[in-house]
Amino acid sequence: MTLKEKNEMRDALASFAVSYKPVVSPYHHITLVFRRSLAIAFVAIISIGSLSNIASGQALPGQALYPVKIAHEEIKLATTLDTKKKISYEIRRTEKRIQEATELATQNDLDSEKQTEIAGEIKKQTTKVKQHIDEIKEKSPEDALVLNAELKSTIKINAEALKQVSTSIEKKKKTISEDTKDIPLEEVNKDQAPVEISLMKEVVSEDTNEDEYESIEVSFAEDLLESIDNEVKEIEAFEDAVSEELVQKENNKAIEKSEITLEEDTPHNDENLEEVDVETISEEIKSLEDILKLKEQIRVIKIDIPTEEKLEIMESFNSVKMYRDIDELIQERKYKKAFILLQEILSHYQEAVLKKEVHLDLGIEEPKKQEASGVKIESGVQQTTNASF
Repeated sequence: MTLKEKNEMRDALASFAVSYKPVVSPYHHITLVFRRSLAIAFVAIISIGSLSNIASGQALPGQALYPVKIAHEEIKLATTLDTKKKISYEIRRTEKRIQEATELATQNDLDSEKQTEIAGEIKKQTTKVKQHIDEIKEKSPEDALVLNAELKSTIKINAEALKQVSTSIEKKKKTISEDTKDIPLEEVNKDQAPVEISLMKEVVSEDTNEDEYESIEVSFAEDLLESIDNEVKEIEAFEDAVSEELVQKENNKAIEKSEITLEEDTPHNDENLEEVDVETISEEIKSLEDILKLKEQIRVIKIDIPTEEKLEIMESFNSVKMYRDIDELIQERKYKKAFILLQEILSHYQEAVLKKEVHLDLGIEEPKKQEASGVKIESGVQQTTNASF
């Protein structure tokens, strides 16, 4: 094309672009309205979802917004992809269920139906956690042990808080058996004395004597606490099994190593021996890394604990002896046993911190002991030390 032709074509295109009017589709307005409505609906869903999440955050079992609260938790869980984060979130959900029961207990609104409902939710969530922990155990028994201990501590401490607010001390007449009620206590054969409470009957006496009464703890959340206790027993059984497996594995490795050392007269394949040594060294390094990780966790958690409380915690599990045992085990290269003992120490500190946080969140006063006045208060329940009323 010549220069003149090019200029003419450019001018024609420019003229067309200026004068062109697009043809409007007859459905244009409908599409525009639909898009705007969709955008408004999307914003509304997010806004309402956020508002409902806030509004349902404090809902308790039996209230209208409680299912909304559970639904929001399920959505958040579904969007969590990391397995360890899923476990931690499920543990927090388990804690919430027990704390909800505690709040209902403080309001005297924890009936048997709600106890059953909460027990079912706790069972469902702990089952999920245990399944995830079991999956982690295949790759790292040490990590499984740590997460399992976190689950156990969380349930135990929150259950103690529930028991504290749902338990009262009541007077009950002491009971003896029909066959031994007229026999002096010193003449009763202890081997033949009945033990089951169901075989006992109340002593009926015309002269009421306060020595005939005993104080007993009565909890109106007994069914729920029993269910939680069964969960803790299962968790402890898993913990014992994993610990035993770790120790057994370490013992087997030690036996294999000693057998190789004793076979001095047998010709060895140097390549196979080298592979065994590399594998053993790698496992030892991994074990030492796990131990260092636990020690760092203990160091970090101790920073925020006041000195007085720290000393009480250390005294409660005889920390001096445990640390001495751990050092000896490390010197003997029994790293798995050392790890298990360190995990126990970490659990003591975690439970102490968690207990304080739970009491603060629920507004529960810290248990106090008052020996001087003849009254002892333990676990938040007042008891007399001289059995008199």
